[in-house]
Amino acid sequence: MKTSSQHTEELVSALVSIPRLAILKAIADAPLTISEIVTQTGLSRQLVCFHLDILMKARLVSRRYQVLKPPVKSTPGRAAQKYALNAERYNQGLREYTNLMIINAPR
Repeated sequence: MKTSSQHTEELVSALVSIPRLAILKAIADAPLTISEIVTQTGLSRQLVCFHLDILMKARLVSRRYQVLKPPVKSTPGRAAQKYALNAERYNQGLREYTNLMIINAPR
């Protein structure tokens, strides 16, 4: 079982990455598929998948399944994985990061 400091370290380390921040910015307004995240961020699919895994382990992002509208009404919709920002956890991470910066600031 992880300690509180381990959870804080995992959360903060997930936030201090430019690619991960780009992904969080992309999904801030609405859940997106990996392809949509790739398009919005300009990151490769492999890099997006790598960073999404880290963000999900830190519970900053959740994966949801959503049925997409079919292109033709007579065909069934297909399920797509969409990734959504966990805003509450993101705000918690920012608070913890700020507290760490204040505690470790030179005097």
